[in-house]
Amino acid sequence: MRPPPVIIMSYEMLIQNSSRMTELANLDLVVCDEGHRLKNLGIKTTAVLKKLPARRRIILTGTPIQNDLTEFWSLAEFVAPGCLAASREEYRERIVNPLSRSPHPTELFQTIATTDGQVSEVETTEVVEAAQRLKRALGIFLLRRTSDVISRRLPSKVEQIVFCEASDIQRELQAVMLKWVECQLENEENNVDFGKPPAFLEIDEDSLDTPHPADEADDYDDAGVGGAGVLACIMAFRKIYNHPSLLFEALKQPHSRKQSLPSGLVGSLRDLLHQRLPPTERSACSASVCRTSGKLAVLQSLLAGIFRMPPDPISRGGSHRLVLVSNFTQTLDLLEPICQNVTMAPCLRIDGKTPTKQRIQIVDRFNSPTCVEKVLLLSSKAGGTGLNLIGADYLVLFDIDWNPATDEQALARIWREGQKRQVHLIRLVTANTLEERILQRQIAKSSLANTAMSPVSSSNKRTASLTLDELRVSAIIVSPLLLLLVFSNSRALV
Repeated sequence: MRPPPVIIMSYEMLIQNSSRMTELANLDLVVCDEGHRLKNLGIKTTAVLKKLPARRRIILTGTPIQNDLTEFWSLAEFVAPGCLAASREEYRERIVNPLSRSPHPTELFQTIATTDGQVSEVETTEVVEAAQRLKRALGIFLLRRTSDVISRRLPSKVEQIVFCEASDIQRELQAVMLKWVECQLENEENNVDFGKPPAFLEIDEDSLDTPHPADEADDYDDAGVGGAGVLACIMAFRKIYNHPSLLFEALKQPHSRKQSLPSGLVGSLRDLLHQRLPPTERSACSASVCRTSGKLAVLQSLLAGIFRMPPDPISRGGSHRLVLVSNFTQTLDLLEPICQNVTMAPCLRIDGKTPTKQRIQIVDRFNSPTCVEKVLLLSSKAGGTGLNLIGADYLVLFDIDWNPATDEQALARIWREGQKRQVHLIRLVTANTLEERILQRQIAKSSLANTAMSPVSSSNKRTASLTLDELRVSAIIVSPLLLLLVFSNSRALV
C-alpha cells in the first residue's frame, strides 16, 4: 500500500510511530514547525526526525537562537549538515568560543553588517573572523521573516515592563539568602565542599510546570550557570519574589526532606517568616496575601483598574479580558483566588495537567463573545505556544523566564490573526532583585540572537546594546497606589 502524498502529525505521534515512519522511502520533504524544539541533538524527537529518509528538510521557527549560539548547532546540522562546521567541537572552537570572548558581541555583528566593515580596536582578528564565518554560513540556509510581515494586518499593541517595589519581608528574606550565598562563595573559593544542595531548594517539579502533553525536558538549563546548588538557590529567590508564602510552604516539608538543609539558613528563614509573615498571609488562599508581595499588590490594583475601565468600542464581547501567565503551578494556585475576588467570576485555567481535548474546549470558550470568565490562567511551559487567545486584550506575565523565547511565545498568545482590539502586554518585575538580572540576561540573549540572525544597519546599533538603565527610562517602578491613581484618570496603563 502506497503512503499518502502528505502526512501531518504531531511530534508526540511521530515518536509513538517512529518505527513505521523511518521505514517510509523516498520522502521528498520534511517540514518541522516549532523547529526550535530540535535544539538538542540528544532528545528522541531529533533522533527520529534525522532517521527519516528525506531529500530536503525545512525548519520553521520564530526563535532559532533562544539562549546562546551553542544550541543553534543542532538546528543547522539538521537542515544543512556540515554547513556551520565539520563537527560540534569545531563549531565551538571556531565560532562560539571566540564570540563568547567578545566584550560586545552584538556591536561586533552590527559592525560587520555595515557598509564600511570597520571593526573596533577591542575586537581581535579571531573574533571578527568567527562572526564573519557565521554570517556567511547563515546566508546559505537561513531565510528570515519577522513579525513585520503580518503586523500590518493586526491591531496595535502596547508592551510595558512594570518594576514592582518589593515588600519589606521580601527584602529581608532576600538579604538572608544573599548573606548565605556570599558565605557559600567565600567557602567555595577556599575549596569547601558543600555536598548535596538543600532539598527544599532543589528544582521543584511540583511548582515548575511541564510542557504539554509530554515534551522532553531539554531546556531547564536556561539559567546558564553551573552547579545544582546555584540553580537551587535561584529557585528559592524566585519563590520569595512571587510570594513569601511559597517559601514558607517549602519549609514545611517532612523532616526527611530537610536533613541536608544548612541549619543556620533554615533557622534564619524560619525565624524571619514566623516574625514578619502574619499567620493570615502564610496561606496562598488568604484574602490578605497581597500585602507581603510587591508583584501581587501591583497585580491586584492592575486587575481592579482594567476591569473598572469602560469596554473598548470595538470589543468582541463588550468587556475586557485578561490572560495571566506564570511559569509555576503553585503561583497559578496563588493567583486564582485573587483574580476571582477582583472579577467576581470564576477563572479558566490551562496548565500541564489539562488534557488536550479540554484545552481546546477552554480556548474556544474563552474566545467566545458570551464567555462569562474574565481571566484565563496560563502556564507558560504548558500553554505558551500554539494557542490562539484572541478573546483577551490584556496579557500579564507574572514571572519572567531566563529564556526570552519562552516569554515572547507567551506574550504572542493574544496578538494574533483574528484579534480586533488593541492589546496590552505587561511584564511584572520585582525591582532591585534577581528578577532584574534575569531581565538583563534576556536583553543580552535577544540582542545577540537578533543581530546574529540578520544583517542590521548601523543606525540600529544602540537598540541592540540596550542596557537595563536605559530600559528603565521607558518603564516604571510602580506602587499599587500609583497604579490606582493612573487608572482613575486615564485609560493608559502607566
